[in-house]
Amino acid sequence: MKSVLVLMVWLTTIAIAANASAQDTDEKELYRKGSALFDAGQFEEAAQTFRRAYEMKPHWKIRYNIGQSEAAAKNYASALEQFEAYLVEGGDELGAEREDMVTAEIRKLRTKVGILHIVAPSGAEVWVDGRHLGNTPLPGNLRVNAGELHELQIVFESKKILTRAVRLGSEETIQIVAEAPSSETVADDSTSAKAPEIATGDDVNAGDSEAASVPVDKETGENNDTPASKGDNALSGAGWTLISTGAAALIAGGIVGGLAISKNNELKDNCDTNTHVCTDEYEGTGRTGKVMGNLSTVLIPAGAALATTGIILLIMHKKKTETAVSFTPVASRQFAGFSLRGQF
Repeated sequence: MKSVLVLMVWLTTIAIAANASAQDTDEKELYRKGSALFDAGQFEEAAQTFRRAYEMKPHWKIRYNIGQSEAAAKNYASALEQFEAYLVEGGDELGAEREDMVTAEIRKLRTKVGILHIVAPSGAEVWVDGRHLGNTPLPGNLRVNAGELHELQIVFESKKILTRAVRLGSEETIQIVAEAPSSETVADDSTSAKAPEIATGDDVNAGDSEAASVPVDKETGENNDTPASKGDNALSGAGWTLISTGAAALIAGGIVGGLAISKNNELKDNCDTNTHVCTDEYEGTGRTGKVMGNLSTVLIPAGAALATTGIILLIMHKKKTETAVSFTPVASRQFAGFSLRGQF
């Protein structure tokens, strides 16, 4: 009985040793294959091969090879992650020269990545450029290559609650906030005869919330009942009102100006042009002509200004831009014009 037990233990030990030896051989073979791929310039394939070797037999030294391959493939975010782990896991076993070299590489790589801070319901899947990077809450921020356009998707309970294209600057941090659809929204959708259309593609979906960060733009669906469309209608109405008022002022200015000229000619015919002395009968005519002349001087420029402003507002309405505009006419005996204030 003892002989049988000893034999079984011996055979088990041999099997374990053989398996460990085969695994060690496979890991070394993968390491040699990864080195050959790197030398051949196939950096993506080399990184994948080194990762397989690390998964088979984790060792901090292989992280350096993965980081080198990722950096050469211009996957700077992945390279930065590997070099940082290499420094931490290597610890005191790293030589001072190698540590300085890797630290300098890390500083350089940090200028080539941006950071995504994701806030989403617990358990939501986070996808960047078609790669699943984990479920929320994530262990930390996500790093992506700076200057490149990335497709971000957040999936919660098998539904996409956010789809967005993001581009980050060097060392820039963006916070993306995604909220699950509310229970009221779900109830409304289930009872309505026809579900509302939902934006797809690069547009934010129904459950999306906006990114609370520097470069994130607000994307909203618009219809004819939105405040923006009401603003457009008000802009059009204001434009036509100003044009009508300006035209009326121009006509009135022309009429008053014509009467003033007529009065002036009447004075020339009945007053002494050398002494500018008129009879009492025409003294009132002179004062009336002067008033009409001053009024015409104000009405014509003011009318032109009003009409021009109305035309500008109609042009802006045609372009469908949301514009807050205030118009203030300015007139005096020596000057007439307008003040137009807003964002164009």
